[in-house]
Amino acid sequence: MTLPFLPSTVGKRGEARGVDGGVQRFVVLDEVRREQTGFPTCVLVFQRLQYEDGSEELRLGYYIIGKKEGRTRGKWCWGQYAPMSPACDFEALVKMATEKGWIGREGEQTL
Repeated sequence: MTLPFLPSTVGKRGEARGVDGGVQRFVVLDEVRREQTGFPTCVLVFQRLQYEDGSEELRLGYYIIGKKEGRTRGKWCWGQYAPMSPACDFEALVKMATEKGWIGREGEQTL
């Protein structure tokens, strides 16, 4: 199966809804990705987000190839559930984020 190209989301804008119903808008500053071991139709993503107020957070998610009939079938779709992965994949994402300076060593704050 030939997989479609998965474009970067760096610079993409989005929004997050809080439990109080409020909306916070953000932009994706950077991301690291890794194909999930043994599951080539799933790409794990670790993103660095910046909100309108200047605060930053990290988001862990995944893309998966759509399987249901309709417009998303055969295309990359953002996963709607909590990602699960082998420990080696999670460790690789954290290592990539650390190399980019998103995550500091103990006692250091890089965000």
